[in-house]
Amino acid sequence: MSSTLHLIRSKIKGFFPQPRPPQFIMLWVPGYEAIPMSIAGYDDGNKTLDIIVKPIGPTTRYLAAIRKDAYLGIYGPLGKPLVPSGKRFLLLAGGSGIAPIAHYITALRCGEENYCKVVFGAWTKEEIGNVDEYIKSIGAEVTTVCDEGCDYRGTVVDVYRGEDKEEYDAIISSGPLAMSREVYKHTPKGKIDRLYIVFETHVKCGLGLCGSCVIPGTSLLLCVDGPAFPAKQIEKVMK
Repeated sequence: MSSTLHLIRSKIKGFFPQPRPPQFIMLWVPGYEAIPMSIAGYDDGNKTLDIIVKPIGPTTRYLAAIRKDAYLGIYGPLGKPLVPSGKRFLLLAGGSGIAPIAHYITALRCGEENYCKVVFGAWTKEEIGNVDEYIKSIGAEVTTVCDEGCDYRGTVVDVYRGEDKEEYDAIISSGPLAMSREVYKHTPKGKIDRLYIVFETHVKCGLGLCGSCVIPGTSLLLCVDGPAFPAKQIEKVMK
């Protein structure tokens, strides 16, 4: 997909419930560890599951270079589905935050029944790669944002500030906490109840047992209460 993002499509063997965004899986890599991965897409007919990997540590670096015949273990889907109603959606993605946004595009039937615009940002054009073509292929319009060579020079929030929020029935932000806080800051008070934040925080067990993924300042756990929340529910974190 790009210099830092890799799309992996796996064939599911056995029963796997139909996931809804922004649910995730715990992915076990033999010889490494189990890590949380957002579901980027699922084809129930072909039983294929898509994830988008950004190689950071040993496990994700292995995944980025995985063989076609490799076996992986998964459990899930985990987390709570949160799919807003409406006909027009603005989807904001920073870096690997594009994974749950991709799942939203298909779940919202973008390009078929509804209109979706994606603003996708990364540091460089190389990190954007052909992610924009992927987004278009699954039904959404896209504006790319980076330091140079993209549709817009700047940040996702820079583009968001110029958007007419009243045009959209719901706004979904997926990316670093700092980005989502800026999105919240620049959302009119009348649209806060239609703003949704896909959170990024550390997940260990994925089942709500270890408490490692508590949302700061709340008693909410990302793995069972999220990973997406209405902005109003986590206002203390956003401010």
